Amino acid sequence: MNGVVADYAVGGAMALVFWSEPVPTFDLGVFVLLAFDWALRTGYREQAEHIIIAVHNKLVEEAVASAAELDFEGQPVRVIRPEYLIAL
Repeated sequence: MNGVVADYAVGGAMALVFWSEPVPTFDLGVFVLLAFDWALRTGYREQAEHIIIAVHNKLVEEAVASAAELDFEGQPVRVIRPEYLIAL
């Protein structure tokens, strides 16, 4: 699956844990930018700039591109910055 994921960043409530006081959450929001040619080759339907299995826009692309690389138990994790979490 080399080349499928163009970029990613953790978002949503889990991302807030990195920037503020910990809060209980059971979900993990991950914004994943996929290579569109992969979607076409594998038969996923497109609608405007979206692949139906994943929806994103220019703000999401900017949020992922500028994500901070933080540490989670010794593992580097890309996390969407607080100003983008508010906007998204």
